Amino acid sequence: MKSLVGQTLKNRYQIEEHLGRGGMAEVYKVWDNHRSTILAMKVMHEDLAVDKVFMRRFRREADTLARLQHPNIVRFYGLEEEGRLAFMLLDYIDGDNLKLKIFDAAGPYPSADILQVMQGVCQALAYAHKEGLIHNDIKPGNIMINQHGQVLLADFGIARLADAATATMVGAGTPAYMAPEQVKGLDPVPQTDIYALGIVLYEMLTGGERPFTGEQATTTGTTSAKVRWEQVNLTPPSPREYNPDISPALEDVVLKCLAKNPDQRYQTALDLLNALERAIGFIEDPEPQSAAAVLTGKIASSFTQSSPQKSIGTITQAPWYKGWPFWLGLIAVAAISLAVYSGVGNINYHPEPVIETIPVAALVENAVAETEEPGQVDAGYVTDTPGVVPSPTMTETTTPVPTPTQKTVGTINNPIRLLFVPSVDVNFMKANGKLMAQDLFDITGLYFDFSVPTTYAATIEEICANPENSVGFIPAMGYALANRLCGVEPALASVRYGWNVYWTAFYVARDSAYQSLEDLEGATWAYPDETSTSGFVIPDALFESLNIKLGKRINAGGHPQSVLAVYGGNADFGTAYFSPPLLPIGSWSMGMDPDVPENLVDSCGLTSDGKLYCGNYRVLDARAAISSQAPDVIQKVRILALSPEIPNDTVSFSRDFPDELKGRVMDGITEYVNSPACYSTICSERFYDWTGVAPIYDENFDIIRLLMDYLGITLDNIGG
Repeated sequence: MKSLVGQTLKNRYQIEEHLGRGGMAEVYKVWDNHRSTILAMKVMHEDLAVDKVFMRRFRREADTLARLQHPNIVRFYGLEEEGRLAFMLLDYIDGDNLKLKIFDAAGPYPSADILQVMQGVCQALAYAHKEGLIHNDIKPGNIMINQHGQVLLADFGIARLADAATATMVGAGTPAYMAPEQVKGLDPVPQTDIYALGIVLYEMLTGGERPFTGEQATTTGTTSAKVRWEQVNLTPPSPREYNPDISPALEDVVLKCLAKNPDQRYQTALDLLNALERAIGFIEDPEPQSAAAVLTGKIASSFTQSSPQKSIGTITQAPWYKGWPFWLGLIAVAAISLAVYSGVGNINYHPEPVIETIPVAALVENAVAETEEPGQVDAGYVTDTPGVVPSPTMTETTTPVPTPTQKTVGTINNPIRLLFVPSVDVNFMKANGKLMAQDLFDITGLYFDFSVPTTYAATIEEICANPENSVGFIPAMGYALANRLCGVEPALASVRYGWNVYWTAFYVARDSAYQSLEDLEGATWAYPDETSTSGFVIPDALFESLNIKLGKRINAGGHPQSVLAVYGGNADFGTAYFSPPLLPIGSWSMGMDPDVPENLVDSCGLTSDGKLYCGNYRVLDARAAISSQAPDVIQKVRILALSPEIPNDTVSFSRDFPDELKGRVMDGITEYVNSPACYSTICSERFYDWTGVAPIYDENFDIIRLLMDYLGITLDNIGG
C-alpha cells in the first residue's frame, strides 16, 4: 500500500507519520481536526477493505468496541471509510508495550511493576467481561504503558475481527497465549483471557520465558502448530525452573491461571488480582481494623497534589474505585467526628466555627447535585412544567398523562418520563430537551417526556411518584437516595472524555504560597454547598482526617461560584469538580499533574467557539465554567490537589419500569449519546457534557451508602 503520510482523510484526519505494519493494517499517527488531538489510525489492507462480508462483520464488531470505555483500555473511536480505504481510529499512546519493557528489564520484572501491570489489565478485563466482551489476544505486545506509567490494554476484540477475515483460521489469538479451548475452536469465555494473562504473568516473573514454545511437542508441523498442541496436551513447567526466587504461593497463582479446564482457573480477573496481591505480599488476608489503623498513614496518600507536590499514588482494586484506604478512613472519620445529627431534620458539621444547621429537606434537595458540569444553576428559571412528548405529528401541547397502569408505557398517552436534576444551564436544558426526546423517539419508536423539576429533591420525588414510567438522570448520591427511598435501579453511567468518575479539585490563587493541603490551615474556604459530596462532604472529611483547622467558610452557591470566589480574592481556596483535560498527545491519567503545564499558562484563553484552551491543551475542570466571565482564570487560579475518584452520574430506572423496555431504552440512549445529535443536548458543555455511557451496577454505590450511613442520611429523614 502506498504511504498516506501527508494526506487528509474525511477532511479531518491529517496523517503525520507511519508507525508500523500489522497483519490487518498499516498504522499511522494522525491529527484529528475536530477533536484537536492526536490519534492512532489503522488503515486496513486493501484486500480486507473491499471484502464486503468481512466489512459487514467488522462494522458490527466495531459498533460494540466503540462503546467500550475504561481508563485502562485504549479507546476505539470507530471504523470509518473513504473510497477503498477503511480505517480504525484509536487513542495514540506515547509509550512502550510490555514486550519491550520485559526485554529492557533483562531479568525478572520488578514486583511493583508486575502489580502495576496486573492491576491495570485486570481492571480492564473485569469491566469488559461484565460487558460480555472477551479480548481473545492478551499478550505483552497488546499491553501498553504510557510515559506516565498508565497501563492500557490495546486491540480489544481485534483478534475476533481478524478471525472474521478468513474462514480457515482456527481460533482467534496468538498461539503462544492461546487457551486450550481457543485451540480447539470453542467459544471463548472470560477465563480464556485469564489463561493468556497467566502466560503474561509467567513471562514477567521469569524475564521473558514462556511455558509453551513448541520444543516439547511430539507432533509434526509448523512451530505455531506445535505450540498449539502443547497448549492442549502438556502441563506447563513451573516458573520456578527459570526463577527460583518465585514463592510457592506465587507459583500457585500462575499455574491456576494455566489450568486446562476453564472452570479450574480464576473465574474473574479481580479474583486473580486479589490472589496475586496476597501472594506477592502486597495485601494481607483481611482482618478487622480499628478506625485509627485504617486512618494512619493512608488518608493523606489517597489524594493527588499538583506540582511541585506530585501525585501520591493510589492502588486500584475494583473496577470503579481507586483509593479504598481513603474511603475507609473517610467513613471512620465520619463515624467518629465528622457528622453529628441532633434530632430529625438538622445537621451540625462543626461546633466551631459555627455553620448554620441544614434542614434535612435541604440536604435531600442538594445532596444529589453532583452532576458537576460547566455552567450556572439558576433555579429561578425552572418550572414544574414538563417538556413536550415528541411525535412526528403531534402539536406543542399534550393531553394530560393517564395513570401509568391504564396505558402501555412508551405510548403517546403514557410517555417515558426523562427526569433531570437542575444543575447546569436550566434554560438551555429545557430549550433543547425536546430535541433529545424527539431523537430518542426516532431511535426507539417510544414516546418520551422531558422534564427538569425545580430541585434535586423534586427530581427524586418525581421518579418515586411515577414508578412505572420514569428514567432519572441523577448523580451518584442521588441514585443511592432514590434506590433506598423507592427501589430505583441503575442502568448506565455517564462517561466524560473516557472517564466514568470525577474528582474534587482544590483551587487556589496562582500567586499564592500554598503547596499542600496542610498549608491551608486557617484559610478561608469557598465551597458549593454543605451537602455537595465532592464540593463539601469529602473535602471536609479530608480536612478532619488531616487535622487541618480552617478559618472562615463561605457557601458560594455552586461549583463555578466557588472558583469565582478564589478568582475574585474573596476566598483563599475553593472546592469544585474536576474533569481531566484533553491533552494534545495521549490521555491524562491519575498520577499526572492535574493543572495546566506552567509553560502553557500564559497562552490560555477562549477559542472562537468558547472553549478554554492552553495551546493544544483543553481545560475541562470548573475553571472552564467561568471562563466566559473570567477569560484569564487559568492565569489567576491553579489546582492544588485532587480527591479520590467519585462515580459519575447515572441513568436509572424507576422501580416498576417494564423490564421488556429497559434494553430498548438503554440501547437508544447509548446510540443517541454516540451520535452527533447529542452535542445539541446532553453532550453539550452547557448541559452535562457527556461523551459516552457505560453500564453501572448497584454494588458500585456501596461505598456511597456507607458514607451516607455515617452521615445519618436514611429513609426516615429524607422522606419528608
